[in-house]
Amino acid sequence: GDAREGAQIGQTVLMVLGRDWVRVVAEERCDQCGLLASGVERDELATCFGTEAELWTQLLSSSSAANLRHRKDRNRWSALELGAHVRDVLDVFCYRVSLGLVQADPGFDWWDHEDAAVVLRYNEQQPSVVGEELAYNANRMTAVLAGLDNASWLRAGIRRQTERFTIEGL
Repeated sequence: GDAREGAQIGQTVLMVLGRDWVRVVAEERCDQCGLLASGVERDELATCFGTEAELWTQLLSSSSAANLRHRKDRNRWSALELGAHVRDVLDVFCYRVSLGLVQADPGFDWWDHEDAAVVLRYNEQQPSVVGEELAYNANRMTAVLAGLDNASWLRAGIRRQTERFTIEGL
């Protein structure tokens, strides 16, 4: 579909959810993948990032592009779109964590992940390249988090002047 259709899908998903994203991610289990983010301990993150990156890399390099681009319905992303989203989430949050470690209460710019999927044409990207970049970003995130002390995990930044995120919360 075109960019307008993609934006409408994103708006529909947001309206259907109608929930506070920050609370949902922090407190609820994802309906689609089953992840309960609050159940992942700090010391498990490096292993989790590595395992997930490996699984994504395998999927994106061994499956056909047609299968990876297939959407079960117009309101769900394809596997390729999800992989590109994970890649970019790791990039954005690695930057935010790094910023939070060197600045006191930095401002985190708004990142519209739905818009990114449309503008960057996630579903048209090369699957193996998405996998390689996802693995690279997972390794970057792991390196940034390696060896953080308790005080570092509790450093924070602010988004939209009211949403406060600790590094642990990110």
